[in-house]
Amino acid sequence: LAQICSHSELSNIETVHIDSWVHKFLKRNNYNYDIVYPGDSNPKRISSWKRALDNKSPELDLSDHFYEEEWKLVVQEQSITDKSEYIRAKRNGRGTRLNRKERLLAWAVFEEYLLQLNHNRIKEMPDAMRDCIAIIDSKNIKPIYESVVVDEGQDMGSQAYELIRRIVPEGKNDIFIVGDGHQRIYRNKVVLGRCGINIIGRSRKLRVNYRTTEETKQLAVSVLDNVPVDDLDAGKDTSKGYVSLMHGELPEIIVKGSFGEEADAIVERIEQLEAAGAKLQDICIVARTKKYRDAIGNELSKSGIQVYEVMANGVDRRHHEGVRLATMHRVKGLEFQNVFIVGCSQINIPLQNFKSDDPVELREHEMSERALLHVAMTRAMRSLTISCNGELTSFLR
Repeated sequence: LAQICSHSELSNIETVHIDSWVHKFLKRNNYNYDIVYPGDSNPKRISSWKRALDNKSPELDLSDHFYEEEWKLVVQEQSITDKSEYIRAKRNGRGTRLNRKERLLAWAVFEEYLLQLNHNRIKEMPDAMRDCIAIIDSKNIKPIYESVVVDEGQDMGSQAYELIRRIVPEGKNDIFIVGDGHQRIYRNKVVLGRCGINIIGRSRKLRVNYRTTEETKQLAVSVLDNVPVDDLDAGKDTSKGYVSLMHGELPEIIVKGSFGEEADAIVERIEQLEAAGAKLQDICIVARTKKYRDAIGNELSKSGIQVYEVMANGVDRRHHEGVRLATMHRVKGLEFQNVFIVGCSQINIPLQNFKSDDPVELREHEMSERALLHVAMTRAMRSLTISCNGELTSFLR
């Protein structure tokens, strides 16, 4: 923005993460709850959830993971606060069917969790967003902004969009949203029309890729073959007609027999890039997990290659030298001349710690993992190198 706006214009623009905006707004309004996230490591949240699971009925053969997903995708998503609402709730996309009696038994877990959250004075972010809306309505706060621009719109939930609708008045050029369902790495499927945001006849599909070469794009798109992708408003989207303006070398896939051999191959390839004039800060190592990222980073350091970790809550400070190290989640939104996706084996991708007997949940997990790999691959501007030891992930076979 600083490159295209004057100082005067910049003074009228606020650039902020939606979660950060929520924290600041609630603090100004004397909010007395701590905000946590579903599934995070906050001790109070973990304790609350454990107590809630103590209320599982032996009559229901449902896993802990089922309750976690049911909470996030049904109870939280639909702002459900009592059993009568839960009995009537739509559960589209949830593979395990629950009749009325089973819903009543399952509700005991969610009811206890709500009680525990309140007892511990904590709220999950979707609840905090709803509380922002309640404050705006109760205090009759006028719309705060003239226009709002949303980036990475595919990863926002319905509560975020409902809040955005409250803080900007409806009118011409009120909300501009950029999103790509192919890059959805969280299970937030939103129908914008239900959030008060009408995009019928106002949406446009962008088909030109300015970052990735055609060769890399073709491989990245193949990862999403036969994966249904929505258009952010209950419709379907495809990659048909999606083109890149640039051409380059074919992505390289390196399959080795051991971790040491894989690391040696990565070191050799980085040295080749350096010899060809590439800067270390234009090279990024991307892994599915922090453990694998750090293991490769250690091998690079042992070989005399300087590394720099792109922190989860930080920015990539380009003046720091060193090959960038990042997880697939962290690299989202960034771009590098040369990208290495390491540990791309069948035991790492898709991540194997997901446990469920529900075929719908298993399919959703696979789609999320495919989208995550797709996102990582499309961070590459010039060259893409994919490596593993053992069997290559089935997503690339």
